[in-house]
Amino acid sequence: LFRSAAESTKGKDLDEVGNWPAYALTLMRKSARHMGDRERREEKKKDAKEETSAKGEAEAEARAASPAPEVVPEVVKPQVFMDTDAVKAHRDVLFKEMLERCGGEEKPACPFTKRHFESSAELVAYFKKALAEGTTPETRVVAQHATGLAREKQLSTFEDLQALCQGSCPGSFTDETTLSDVVRVAKESSLAALLETVTLALILDLLDNQVMCPVTG
Repeated sequence: LFRSAAESTKGKDLDEVGNWPAYALTLMRKSARHMGDRERREEKKKDAKEETSAKGEAEAEARAASPAPEVVPEVVKPQVFMDTDAVKAHRDVLFKEMLERCGGEEKPACPFTKRHFESSAELVAYFKKALAEGTTPETRVVAQHATGLAREKQLSTFEDLQALCQGSCPGSFTDETTLSDVVRVAKESSLAALLETVTLALILDLLDNQVMCPVTG
């Protein structure tokens, strides 16, 4: 206070102030008020800073104490394969074509064994069993030939069938897929119509081309 008052009176002559003690006291009081205001401002800033810091620490502690949010795993929906109406319609078309090639319903013959069946439906069922189940005492010869040809024939050579397979089992087949692969997927997915369609396509291909089985030559 004295230093502040001295600075304020520096350069003043004695005769400029009528009452020096009163003047000095007034200066010191004014300096005291300024100092008090400055200290109060500094105190408020300090309090505000401490309050902000305490609030931040409290929020951090609250976050640390609160349980972590539960992570809900994403549910991946399984692909649904199905016998589409288009597959069933194509199966019926192939079946009618096979009837014509085999001379109608009356005792059609197996292209491999020349065995006669009571109906075309029985012949198709026999081939389908051979393809789906492989070699059994009942289907040994046909299974050997039919499964060998199914492994040799690529799905891409049957354009209509390829489009139908992609519709029934999206994303399951490529240009390298064989009829044997389609049979496996159809069997695993219980797609009876698709399995029958592949069977008919294979029988008609045999009737058209008289292809020898790659297994037996």
